[in-house]
Amino acid sequence: MSDTLIPAATDRKPSRAVALAVAGVVGASLFTASRAYAQSKTYTFNDIPGSGDIKALNYALALEDLESALYLQCLDKLKALGISSGILFDYTSEFTTVEVDHAAFLRGAITSAGGSGAAIPVGTYAFGLDKITDARGVLEFLLQVEATGVRAYLGAIPFFTTKSAYLQTAAAIQATEARHTSVLTIVRNILYPGTNVDVAPLSGDTTINDAAYNTAVPNQGNKGIDVTLSPDVVLAGVSPFIVKIGP
Repeated sequence: MSDTLIPAATDRKPSRAVALAVAGVVGASLFTASRAYAQSKTYTFNDIPGSGDIKALNYALALEDLESALYLQCLDKLKALGISSGILFDYTSEFTTVEVDHAAFLRGAITSAGGSGAAIPVGTYAFGLDKITDARGVLEFLLQVEATGVRAYLGAIPFFTTKSAYLQTAAAIQATEARHTSVLTIVRNILYPGTNVDVAPLSGDTTINDAAYNTAVPNQGNKGIDVTLSPDVVLAGVSPFIVKIGP
């Protein structure tokens, strides 16, 4: 089965309020299902090893390790669902390679800057993908995590040292994550036109901050600017998927 068999988008677009409501229901159910699979420990920024730039880079690496594991598992899930071609499979496959490359690059940079043992160990992750029964569930999950990653990089900026040489690297990776989010949003709008959401924050969006953002809705922001999420907020959101960090 290919996801190209799913009906294409029509010219009709529902209101933004309806779109966000539907997205929230779908996304919330996915996170609830997945959380039952991991241990209860909530990781905080204090748990991230290192200090200064090394700590900030390790935080980014922890997220990239999680994302690369998710993409690899989602790619396998799509294959298990009988999907091995089409727009969703192709982009999932391409982005899997990118996320694996991100993690490898950051791990190498940290090791070079901080010496052996400076990089956070690779974790073990459980996403509850056995609870997802169709391609749309895979897409919704990937889109939520990518959108959170974009916000996470913005929130990590204050933790780099002043004029850090690594800020350019972090910004470059964040830009790639933002493109992933936009592409996956477009794929979502093409395959499932009844739940269209904006590809990027619109100038008319209301202000959203750490205390009032919706993980189920991508591309939230204010005045065309993405939401910024602090490390502890992000880690609280992804902790349910982390079984453990290290061997």
